[in-house]
Amino acid sequence: MKVLKRVRVSPAMVVALVALFMAMGGTAFAQALIGGDDIIDGSITGADVKNNSLNTKDVAGLRGVDIRNGSITTKDIRDGTLKDEDIAGVSGAKVEGPVAEATNAVSADSAANADRLGDLEPEEYQTAIRWVRVNAGGTITEQSGGFSMQDTDTGSHWINTGETAVGKALIATSEWNSGTNDGSVISVVRCDASTGGVACSGTGADTPSHVFVGTTDGSGNYIAQPFYLVIVG
Repeated sequence: MKVLKRVRVSPAMVVALVALFMAMGGTAFAQALIGGDDIIDGSITGADVKNNSLNTKDVAGLRGVDIRNGSITTKDIRDGTLKDEDIAGVSGAKVEGPVAEATNAVSADSAANADRLGDLEPEEYQTAIRWVRVNAGGTITEQSGGFSMQDTDTGSHWINTGETAVGKALIATSEWNSGTNDGSVISVVRCDASTGGVACSGTGADTPSHVFVGTTDGSGNYIAQPFYLVIVG
């Protein structure tokens, strides 16, 4: 019987065999032996992950606390992917970048518009144009609101506008009335000379909130004539 000789394996042979083993099954071997506990927290960065190699199941269970604050920007979010429910309940967050700029621009425009509207709601802005209709007998029959007849005489009317008329545009125009409006002239002026108006003789009418409206014929004689008064501003 032949005696088998003891085979000595050189270090070079061992290295060669290990290299061959790793080449043939090293990846599976590493997957079997290396787990999450073997990786130091925070040691893997974006540079260690191949682009587009992670899919939804790889990040299942990812929570907000797992994402560093400020690390996600607009370029990381695909257009049209965010829904209302994705940002429901967000409050007190610091918003920066294009979103913040757009929000600030809208806020600035809203503030400027509010200033121009005098803090009025859009439906209330109509009050900047106010009007009243007075019939031939000197009685107010229609109005936008706030007007009252302070004093009246044939063709002479002192109207309380309900607010200062200083700095406002005053417009008076006749209403057609068969037999009395041919060649008629309608004039309007603000009362109170101390504020740039005229001294009004109507009872209690000499204040900046009153206006005088006169209706005359072509010869300057006061006549009963219906008219509209419009105040703008």
